[in-house]
Amino acid sequence: MYSNSYKEVLITYYLCMISKINPHKMYIIVTLVVLALIGVNIVHASSKPKIIYWNSYGTLTVPPGTPICNIWNPKGLLWMVNAWESLAYYNTLNGQWWPVLARNWSLFPQNDTIIIYLRHDLYWFNGSAVMPFTAWDVYAEFYIGAKAFMWWYPYVNADGIRVINNYTISIRLTAWSPDTIIFILTEPITTPWIYWKPIVERLKTMNSTQALTFGSDNVTTWNPPCWSLSPYYFPPTTGFSPGTATFTTVLEPMYYNGVPLLAKWLEIYPYAISLTYYDPELDYVQVLGNTQALTGLLSGKATWSSLGISLAQVGIANKSGLLAYMLEDFGELGMTINPLSGFPFNTPQFREALCYAVNLTAANAVWGIGVYYPSYYPEPIFPYTVGTYPKHLQEYLIPCSYNTTKAAQLLESIGMYKKGNQWYLPNGTPLKLTVITPSGFTDWATITQGWATQLSLFGIPTNVLALDTGTYWGTVFPGAQFEVANAWLGYGRGYYDPTGLSFQGPLAAIPWVTESETYVWPFQWPNGTCAPVTMHLPSYYNTTVPPLNGTVVWCINSTFGYINLTNWFNLFDAVTVGTPEYDELLKVIFSWYHYYVPIEPVGWKRGEVNVGPKYMMVTWMYDVPNPMCEKYIPPWLRIELMPSDNSYIVGAELDYYQVISSPVWEALWGSGAPAGYVPPLVEAMVNGSLWIKHPDYAKFLGLDPQFAYSHGLNLTALAICLAQYFNITSQLNLAELEKLQSQVIPVTTTTTTTSTTTTTTSTTTPVTTTSTTTTTTTTTTTTTTTAITTTAVSTVTTTATMTSTVTSTTTSTTTAVSTVTVTKTVVSTALIAGIIIIVIVIAAVAAAIALRRR
Repeated sequence: MYSNSYKEVLITYYLCMISKINPHKMYIIVTLVVLALIGVNIVHASSKPKIIYWNSYGTLTVPPGTPICNIWNPKGLLWMVNAWESLAYYNTLNGQWWPVLARNWSLFPQNDTIIIYLRHDLYWFNGSAVMPFTAWDVYAEFYIGAKAFMWWYPYVNADGIRVINNYTISIRLTAWSPDTIIFILTEPITTPWIYWKPIVERLKTMNSTQALTFGSDNVTTWNPPCWSLSPYYFPPTTGFSPGTATFTTVLEPMYYNGVPLLAKWLEIYPYAISLTYYDPELDYVQVLGNTQALTGLLSGKATWSSLGISLAQVGIANKSGLLAYMLEDFGELGMTINPLSGFPFNTPQFREALCYAVNLTAANAVWGIGVYYPSYYPEPIFPYTVGTYPKHLQEYLIPCSYNTTKAAQLLESIGMYKKGNQWYLPNGTPLKLTVITPSGFTDWATITQGWATQLSLFGIPTNVLALDTGTYWGTVFPGAQFEVANAWLGYGRGYYDPTGLSFQGPLAAIPWVTESETYVWPFQWPNGTCAPVTMHLPSYYNTTVPPLNGTVVWCINSTFGYINLTNWFNLFDAVTVGTPEYDELLKVIFSWYHYYVPIEPVGWKRGEVNVGPKYMMVTWMYDVPNPMCEKYIPPWLRIELMPSDNSYIVGAELDYYQVISSPVWEALWGSGAPAGYVPPLVEAMVNGSLWIKHPDYAKFLGLDPQFAYSHGLNLTALAICLAQYFNITSQLNLAELEKLQSQVIPVTTTTTTTSTTTTTTSTTTPVTTTSTTTTTTTTTTTTTTTAITTTAVSTVTTTATMTSTVTSTTTSTTTAVSTVTVTKTVVSTALIAGIIIIVIVIAAVAAAIALRRR
């Protein structure tokens, strides 16, 4: 059950909301009432767990006068503290949105325009004053970013950003790009207009060249006062001491002089009451590295950190009274094979053979299974995201396997032969390889040596050459001066995340793709044939730059052709997730990766370790220690809610912060709480109120009955186990859960594809494809022909129907998400009982905050 301090805070909050009495006076009244009614002692703030986060990403010295609340200053605070929120959050698992600063938005693809409608009752806070949040604040952030730092180039021009009124802003893109819209809507807002207006007005008088110079020379040194826009604020006078590397943020009060602060965030994030289970102050300390952070934890100076430590160090932490558990990392080690090195590197058969010749389990084991896991998929996906793709696309996600027989057959097919344990080129030259690796990356170098050893055992002697890190990244790798080189792969987080593939995404790790523009790339479908692909998007996609040439694949004969990657990227940036065009382009890129294997997969990483005292957080979702409910917890929920940057959820912190990898952010989601407390999300699943009161939130997390049914998740079994795990079986509401699940009707999807292909050895006629997709559910079909109004959440438990027909000659408008209406949270007795949820994203350090924007 919840503690008495929790009940006290709840009653205080809701009575304040109803009466608008000064919360401090009301707190005293409620305290007396609670003491009289339940006759117990109050748990004071001083006894609550204190989060002191030691950030282990290198030393940080901030001299006096540094613009610490300037997003564009390299030594600003924005990557250190959690004091700013984004317009919305995006779940790449299912394409669902959660509005935060924005209440909803409308898309006008025919005009290349998005209109964003902001909430009317949010406020900036600095600890001693408040001021309203308006569209002018968003305008300042976007205008400065676009004009002085080329954010989202080439799709956003500063002159296309316009304030319609105090709570509405319009952005006209230079060309339609749905994935750019994801970046725009997940942008945090850090720029109060009153302080950034002079910068905007100066930029308006400049041309693009002058603006870029002004950005680097003047914007980065601008020193505005610190105002926060999140549940936590950064005290300008006490949050930072010049010359140190320690920062503090504080949980906002419910009300300040009658203005709702935390009270409003609890409406946006209705399960965030568990924030109050922790000490309201969060301390962030920048330290030298992982070892120093671990030492601080072991000594008690730190109470939380997110580290990159070995399995042996994980064991030390767990034996010392701490809780250390590892999280998935959206990163993968691969080997780039340079085709410009000539034969056999430029043959698909050789490249594919290497994919079969290496025992990746053995190669990764040299560093330690438990940190790196084998990845046999040559396609640009992470192995644990395969299940997020529709069945008709999963057939294009074809893994290699450890199969030396097949590897040998592929090499023999191009004239190579083996004598003893040595493979030879057709001209009789022994085949040998050299792999380069950056010397400072010890895990890469170790695993690369394991990979090379496996190839040597297969009969291809392979040498590993460790180069100075600066030389590696500055000269050798970008210049494609190698045969084989390490590459770190960052793909999209599943089917609904186009951002990992757009703007050349993982292909940025293949220098020969962009360094040699005249080189043509061979193509073949997985079935060994070649059929051309030409895509003609509706006219509004092709109004301005970048130009959209519809030729993606052309064929020389029935089994061999070429791919135009430039055209593929431009088209992919323009299409909407879930449309037939989107699926067709994924089929093409997956097929090319399978055929040509531009990067050899090696291993995906599960290397980030969260460490803290065992009382700091309930780890019911994770396998260290192994919870009794692990087999019932869907894997996507663990990755969505993990306290790190490796979440499926894309939002402000994903671009900015590493230090928020702490229990407080699970508390914001409602999924985490200290020992002795039941996380609000857990209680809501046990008593069924998650689906009764907040079906929109359940849908956002992939816990709605329809999604659960389609993914084999038994919500009843999960609720029963969680009730037993937390000893709250008295709250179990099986009848409601079973009622909800009984109403689920399987989704029937019918896809009809008609294609005509004419192929000869000398002439190729492009495919004209008409694709019709019909989805049938229990709701009523809604067709939008002009504006697409998007709020990212739904107030119903069923799935909206979307029928779209797209041909190569007909203009079509397709919504990326359902058109719905947001209903504001109201006070209810059920909420007073504790049914409160919050969503927020965990995130990562961005070394160059302003310059990394697209």
